[in-house]
Amino acid sequence: MFWSKDRMKTYNIMKKLVLICFTIIAGFAFGNAQQNNWSEDAKEQLKGKGKRMSVEDRAKRQTQEMKKSLNLSAAQERQVEKVLLGFHQKMGSKRQARNKSYQEMSDSERQEMKSEQLAAQKALSKEMEKILDEEQFATFSEKMGDWQRQARNRRRQGKS
Repeated sequence: MFWSKDRMKTYNIMKKLVLICFTIIAGFAFGNAQQNNWSEDAKEQLKGKGKRMSVEDRAKRQTQEMKKSLNLSAAQERQVEKVLLGFHQKMGSKRQARNKSYQEMSDSERQEMKSEQLAAQKALSKEMEKILDEEQFATFSEKMGDWQRQARNRRRQGKS
């Protein structure tokens, strides 16, 4: 043969690289094809979008979290749960009225949704400020910021 040993080594390395690339591409294609056969519930759970909690359950869960982190009295706990229930009912009805996922919305719809959420969150903060003392409210504001960051991250993960 007219190829040198160096060219043969290069040729063999290139063959191995092409084979590795082909194997990786085939693996991704096979994995994607398998995912298309899964049930819709399984796909939603993979995306981290399992069944939504009811507004009552969500309000109770958040009240319990706040009770632990803010040391709420029994009276404060009842008031907080009532305010959170109203907040979640309002946001849930708006979500149902929209009937679109975040990714399906146009930019103007997203902007409108964000302004509605911001107004609702400001109203929630005003109500909480009436119920909580200064120290509790400062902790609540910090926690609310954490919840917003987590929600933002979940939306971003849903896009990819």
